[in-house]
Amino acid sequence: MVLTNHIRYFLAAFIALLSSSAHAGIMDFVSGIQKSVQKTLSINEIEPYIIPIEQGRLVEEKNFKQLDIGLSREQVKYLLGKPTSSPFNNDHWNYYYYNNSNSKKIKNLYLVFKNEKVFEIVIDQKTFKKFGQTEKSSTRNG
Repeated sequence: MVLTNHIRYFLAAFIALLSSSAHAGIMDFVSGIQKSVQKTLSINEIEPYIIPIEQGRLVEEKNFKQLDIGLSREQVKYLLGKPTSSPFNNDHWNYYYYNNSNSKKIKNLYLVFKNEKVFEIVIDQKTFKKFGQTEKSSTRNG
């Protein structure tokens, strides 16, 4: 009886070791295939096609042109949609956008609110419009 329990424990331990060894062997095999495929592709100068996927909230040109100093939060939400905003600073709203097929440069549209109205519009860390500012930036970066 005691001998069968020992055999049972030995078999359980052996199977556990065998399965972890098999798992490691399979992972090494798959890793080897992956490296071989990558090497073959690079030797033949073949690059995989990356499907361009728009990430973030796309700010349309017609809506961006309507964005102005003095708009309420509701008006901004109607034009641009819900922001990616920080729960710690409700007076700053962020809209991010990038295209994965280009340089993956993230563009940032940043709105500052004062007294529940748009006070400043910043694109890629450059002031585009600000309350009291007479000149506007001539190009749109976001």
